[in-house]
Amino acid sequence: MNTGDLAWTLPIGETPDNIKNHPLLAGVDVYNSGGTGHSIQMIMGDLLVQTRALSEGGGQRIPDAPLELHARNKMTGEIIASVPIPAPGQYGIMTYMHQGKQYIVVQIGSSRTDFPAGLVALTLP
Repeated sequence: MNTGDLAWTLPIGETPDNIKNHPLLAGVDVYNSGGTGHSIQMIMGDLLVQTRALSEGGGQRIPDAPLELHARNKMTGEIIASVPIPAPGQYGIMTYMHQGKQYIVVQIGSSRTDFPAGLVALTLP
């Protein structure tokens, strides 16, 4: 962070269809530029735990895109493991240890998905 050198970067989500299929882009290979929302992240040792969050602005319904919590290699961005979550992540992720087991808790929910706010707790093997 002190140098400003970028190790890796990845788009969040997929390029929206209204951009990929825009008439002015006909015949142009549109790379994945990302979609609606932003990323909720937490560092755990060598892992970056990350999920997609969706901004509430605009009032548009969310496309049927998979919502997943990813464990990424923090040095390369490579996804090491993923697990589905029922709604977009919100605000933060936390981790704690209880009786020798590691847990990850994700705040979820979105008025744009008709899914109430809640917490998802996952345990590591």
